[in-house]
Amino acid sequence: MSGARQLAGNDEQRSPLPVITISNDQDDWIRTEIHKLTLDRRDLAEVLSDIDALESQVAASIGTEEHATDLLDVRRILARLRLVKAVELKAEPQLGKALFGQTVALGFPTGEDRVAAAALFSRLCLAGARVDLLNGELEEAIARLGAAPDPSYVSLVEKISEFRR
Repeated sequence: MSGARQLAGNDEQRSPLPVITISNDQDDWIRTEIHKLTLDRRDLAEVLSDIDALESQVAASIGTEEHATDLLDVRRILARLRLVKAVELKAEPQLGKALFGQTVALGFPTGEDRVAAAALFSRLCLAGARVDLLNGELEEAIARLGAAPDPSYVSLVEKISEFRR
């Protein structure tokens, strides 16, 4: 097996994708495919379909009990990537709600990851003028963090509050 490596969308800048360590020999092709999808600007339905296909390939490739944690980590990355692409490609907030629900169902390795996912969903709802879909997810995630959140998240909470007035 190769040494543990980190998977994320873009290592040069702060990525909206979580950095996850994977120890499977297949990590290079997974990293390459995730990077391609991160840069993909095609129609959202096509991109989401390709993310689903990659998830199936990964499950078939590393889906053994021995690599269950690696598979969960990749699924978490792909769930967050779906949210990122929904924001980038201006999806309807209702789709964002479904994608956020899928992300929550997989759990979060850290509190920061939870806040980042909630922020993506919040941005999508704000852009679509559908703050009614938000149920305090971002505020709750920030409160659970127990540390000072990134100022951009605080600013986003303020924008949500202003929009609700």
